[in-house]
Amino acid sequence: MVLLRSDGTKVHPAFLRWLTQGPQWWSQVNQYLNVGAVFDSLKCADIPKFEVYLPPIDEQKSIAKVLGDLDHKILLNDQINHTLEQMALAIFKSWFVDFEPVKAKIAALEAGGSEEDVLRAAMQAISGKGGEELTRLQAEQPEQYAELRATAELFPSAMQDSELGEIPEGWGVDHLSELVQFNPRRSLKKGTLAPYLDMKNVPTSGHLAEDVVLREMNSGTKFVNGDTLLARITPCLENGKTAYVDFLDSDQVGWGSTEYIVMRSQEPYPESMSYFIARDGNFRQHAIQSMTGTSGRQRANAKALAELPWLIYPRRLTEAFDRIAAPYLKLAKSHGNQSKSLSAIRDSLLPKLLSGELDTTKVGA
Repeated sequence: MVLLRSDGTKVHPAFLRWLTQGPQWWSQVNQYLNVGAVFDSLKCADIPKFEVYLPPIDEQKSIAKVLGDLDHKILLNDQINHTLEQMALAIFKSWFVDFEPVKAKIAALEAGGSEEDVLRAAMQAISGKGGEELTRLQAEQPEQYAELRATAELFPSAMQDSELGEIPEGWGVDHLSELVQFNPRRSLKKGTLAPYLDMKNVPTSGHLAEDVVLREMNSGTKFVNGDTLLARITPCLENGKTAYVDFLDSDQVGWGSTEYIVMRSQEPYPESMSYFIARDGNFRQHAIQSMTGTSGRQRANAKALAELPWLIYPRRLTEAFDRIAAPYLKLAKSHGNQSKSLSAIRDSLLPKLLSGELDTTKVGA
């Protein structure tokens, strides 16, 4: 690595970052590059020899601001998406792992509360709102209050023993395959030009796949919208590589690495459930423990995951969860699409601004 720092007299510090990403800089890198048998390298002593076009300092500041503002908006979208994901995962954990609404009802019963007190305790656990806030919600947004109340009614007010430990009364335990299909069959003829997702473009957090390209189908895992892709190989699985497929046309089949396990919610469960199960810490731990193979090439076992004893969630409750979580996924996708557009604009502007071909005064806000 090389550390570059400007004193600000000829090169504005914020501009230097963009200068090193421009085509003129990289033509200099290629000019001085030392080609090796294993890897290529650049000598630090050669960097001061670079010849680059430098606009006046004020113009450099303007260029850095234009490009920096685009970058800031992309970063903001990423931060919002991270927050949306964490909110949805927190709700999943609260409802289906920690059973907080159920425990709130039990606590209210043990305190001698009425049926209404018990219900409102669950509503508080679900919404995070206090009693006064619920009263205000009822007065100001009666439809939202009614939906919250209906959701709270779906949770029981007692627990029962099971092979998984204490679970909400009336809920069952079965194989995970009752909730999720593993590697469902998809049809895509060899040689067909179709969307291809490489493992490197599967995110370690969030659900958005990065670059999807068209490539002739050869040998790989096939998937459709609504599927969840779980990396099964080490270290991709441990690093969290997981994607929710929402980037295809409605009738398209995509394909990718053979190192994916495809997960899809069993009907009539909502499609989003397979993704949030794939992101659940307990599931991921089981997936890691199921890995077999030689050191460095271990893979999770889809059959072992399908046979996992798992809590079978009430369908109506999963539908209530989906009404909250599915809009999060859609909003995150919208932000992701906007960021890709902004990235394309930034990358298009960069060489034109650095070369002086385009004046920053002609670049719209």
